[in-house]
Amino acid sequence: MKLSEAISLGAMATEHVTHAFIIINEDGSIVTCAIGSALYAVGQHLRWSAERNYISMRWRWVVSNRAQCPGCGGHFNAMAAIMHLNDSHRWSRERIAFFVSMIEPQEQVLLEDQREEQSVSEYVEVVT
Repeated sequence: MKLSEAISLGAMATEHVTHAFIIINEDGSIVTCAIGSALYAVGQHLRWSAERNYISMRWRWVVSNRAQCPGCGGHFNAMAAIMHLNDSHRWSRERIAFFVSMIEPQEQVLLEDQREEQSVSEYVEVVT
C-alpha cells in the first residue's frame, strides 16, 4: 500500500490531531495526524516506541526523498514535510494524502511490497 493510500484510509476511520501521531482517548476514540492515520491503516497504531522506525522501514523513501512545502516553500525530507503540513499549516489529512501522492514513488512492484512487509514484520518481532 502506498503511503498516500494509507493516510487516506486511516483518515476515514479517525479524527484529526496535530503534534501527535496517535492518541487513544479514554472513551476509546482514536485521533491521528497524517502519519498516524497511515500507521492506523496498516495496523501499527499501538506500537508507540516504534512509530517513526516503522514508517521509515515500510516507506523508506520518506527519509531519503526531499520535498518542498507547498505552503511556505521550506525544504524537508518527505516525512518532516508531512508532519510540517499537518502541524504547522494544519492541512487536512486528505489534502496531505494528495500532496504525498504527488511526491511518492509511483512504481509499486508487488515483489517489493512483499519484501518490505517481510522486513517490517521481522522488525516488529524484534521490537516487541
